Amino acid sequence: MIMGKTINKSQENLPIELALQKYQNFEITLWKAAELAGYSLSRMMDEAQKRKIPHQYSVEDFLHDIDILQKI
Repeated sequence: MIMGKTINKSQENLPIELALQKYQNFEITLWKAAELAGYSLSRMMDEAQKRKIPHQYSVEDFLHDIDILQKI
């Protein structure tokens, strides 16, 4: 008899829940949250949107992006 390990849905979602919680608390970036959960960035963005977690894009991020775009 082969013994299998049963994983319930809540245990399966634990890494993504923890990663999104850290993202929502401004502890990590969404990119890092995706990495921790083992998801692609686009999938993590979808998961954050499903949970209505707002994007964290600061004025400093915007200015940094403008600076990079000007250099291109």
